[in-house]
Amino acid sequence: MLTDVFVPLLTYPDADTEAMIECAMRVCRPFATSVAFTTFEVDIPNIAYSLGAEFYDVSGLIAEAEKFSRANTERLGKRIAQLGGALPVTSATARMRQDEITLAATAMAALHDLSIIEVKPGAIGQRELAEGLVFGSGRPILVLPAASPLSPVHEHIAIAWDGGRAAARAVQDAMPLLVKARSVTLLTAFDDKAIGESTVAGLAGYLRRHAIEAKHHDVSSAGISIGAALQAGASKQGAGLLVMGAFGHSRIRDFVMGGATRSTLDEVKLPIFLSH
Repeated sequence: MLTDVFVPLLTYPDADTEAMIECAMRVCRPFATSVAFTTFEVDIPNIAYSLGAEFYDVSGLIAEAEKFSRANTERLGKRIAQLGGALPVTSATARMRQDEITLAATAMAALHDLSIIEVKPGAIGQRELAEGLVFGSGRPILVLPAASPLSPVHEHIAIAWDGGRAAARAVQDAMPLLVKARSVTLLTAFDDKAIGESTVAGLAGYLRRHAIEAKHHDVSSAGISIGAALQAGASKQGAGLLVMGAFGHSRIRDFVMGGATRSTLDEVKLPIFLSH
């Protein structure tokens, strides 16, 4: 099931927006039965003997950063409080050091079915949170692009398929969404990885046994990253969601993260359902 949804919100330095809250609610409303928001406010230690302290007002800079985070926490909290409708929503605030947020959010995500986050291009904090959640929580995540109009994610779903373990796990985790989709497209990139036609037919057969009819479309990277090619292929086919497996290792993911996972998170252009 994917009914119990967790939405962690960042306030510094990559602050989430009210639009992200609205997008998250719009995306999960067709399948969720509860949504839990946690807004993370930063607590920056005052380093007494900081290098360059004689040239900079370190205490003042810390105070400004915490003020920025606190204002964002209040702003996001007010928007959550305004959410109406039949879907139960809870809201909490957690104050901690910035380097503690990903670990804390990952522990929270492990106690929910699905996490929804936004990843903007160049937003290091959001990127780190996404990686921590997908590789550390044991749960799938749904990554939203920078706030923009979204097609209903549950109507047409594309699956990035390479026949591997991560892709198979992603399909299994996304099954509650796939069985409700009106249309499903299998995306492959034969020029990126050797994939036999038989494994594509095998996945189509597996889905058919779950009453899901899927069509196949191969994408060509054409000189662009595999992540960009898969997203472009999904969009071209009219999909509102791309399901894909995340390849990497939670402790050394910066060194061994798969090319498709890395390039997808570099620039998210449509909602991505990631599972490890």
